[in-house]
Amino acid sequence: MVYKRIGELLIANEYITPEQLNKALEIQKKTAGKKIGEILVEQGFTTQNRVYKMLERQLGVKFVDLTGEVISKDMTRVVPRSIARKYNVVPVQATADTVHLAMGDPLNFMATDAVQKVAKRKVIPMLATSEAITRSITDLYGSESAEKAIQELKSNEDESTKDFQNIAAANIIGADSENAAPTIRLVNSFLEYAVNQNCSDIHLEPRESAMFVRMRIDGVLRQVFVVPKGTQSAVIARIKVMGNMNIAEHKIPLDGRSNVRIGEKDVDLRISTLPTVYGEKVVIRLLNKSSFAHGLPAFYHVCARITRRKLRKS
Repeated sequence: MVYKRIGELLIANEYITPEQLNKALEIQKKTAGKKIGEILVEQGFTTQNRVYKMLERQLGVKFVDLTGEVISKDMTRVVPRSIARKYNVVPVQATADTVHLAMGDPLNFMATDAVQKVAKRKVIPMLATSEAITRSITDLYGSESAEKAIQELKSNEDESTKDFQNIAAANIIGADSENAAPTIRLVNSFLEYAVNQNCSDIHLEPRESAMFVRMRIDGVLRQVFVVPKGTQSAVIARIKVMGNMNIAEHKIPLDGRSNVRIGEKDVDLRISTLPTVYGEKVVIRLLNKSSFAHGLPAFYHVCARITRRKLRKS
């Protein structure tokens, strides 16, 4: 069997032209380690689905669309969160002898070996987009991390009365969350989940028996977490510290803001609180500055193409 490069496969299937491939190769020479498929998609020469379809054929690895995949929570016991996040991989399903592992790069043997050691099973690589894997990691392990932090808070009442003004509001979320205080890990879990789900705003709504955490995802406000009443004040205090707000003030509306880095994304948080009968309601609006910045070149590229077409017609 003759091995064909991804560019050759795309040309053979008439997904791109030889001229487009040559241009992408020229761009690749100026970038360090960027894959040809990524460049072709960025330049608008083809689609991500077509690239992954060809990669599936080239590597002989099945492509899995994680957006429609329901992953069992049991997978958290097969592959720990630390390994999944370190290598950006997620277990999709497992048997007594094997584990199907979604990976952005199925040829990453370091990731395969690491999972094989902890799972004590043979790894069967599957191809998936890096973005989909990141979202799936958040879905699969996010609630686990939040639940663990909640249980620690409930068993440690001192945490709820801790002086949060003496705790620094870290700008990098998730960097050392495993060793952070339960309240910090819990709030970090909310923020990581929200960013990876492209959430526009988070609502923390206190009720008589608990505080409900709802997030607006694709325009729909969805309930995601439930925080026990006893840990409500600690969570709100932590968020206020992040927004440089007065944690001792509970009777008037407050506003604050914070800039954080979550994974590879720079996020601007606009925080507002409002007193209610059951405690302070908090709304956090998220602006992903990274996606805005990265979207500008693509926007200008499209505008330039439209302008060139109009000039040719005139």
